[in-house]
Amino acid sequence: MKAVGTVRPLGILLRTVIGAHGRKRLSLFVVMEISPLGVRCRGREKEKMGEIRFTIDGPPVGKERPRTGRGGHFYTPSRTKNYEAHVWMALWMSHNLSKVVPLIQKAEKVNIIATFYFKNKRHPDLDNCVKALWDGLQGEGRLGNDNRFVGGMNLGYDKDNPRTEVTVTW
Repeated sequence: MKAVGTVRPLGILLRTVIGAHGRKRLSLFVVMEISPLGVRCRGREKEKMGEIRFTIDGPPVGKERPRTGRGGHFYTPSRTKNYEAHVWMALWMSHNLSKVVPLIQKAEKVNIIATFYFKNKRHPDLDNCVKALWDGLQGEGRLGNDNRFVGGMNLGYDKDNPRTEVTVTW
């Protein structure tokens, strides 16, 4: 005997939905009721979320402006290039990227929360630190374009151990 007030699902509806960036994906709905106004659904199941946490040792570095070299060619300063490579290496050393990178590349939005720990109150602009971090995570297009990155930043001071703690969710 069925309890009073419960509704039994009528079935499952699989529908193609076009996401924010024009990508097609399949969404699963549980059909609860069919009426002349349409199909009422309980909602789609949430996609699996993933999370990565890692620490970048050393003081955070802000993204520097491009420089002009001989002949009018522009280049990225070596300090910025080295830090961006250091960011990618910290991520690579802490996780099995062969499994993680495809998941991040498929995600519509990547949330990044970074906590920058500096030695003292004299530090580079936080916006430039975030730019250097995001460009390092982008890693020459390995994680896709950084226009999908959304995030926040926190500030801390640690005289003995300057670092950046990063949490990436998708």
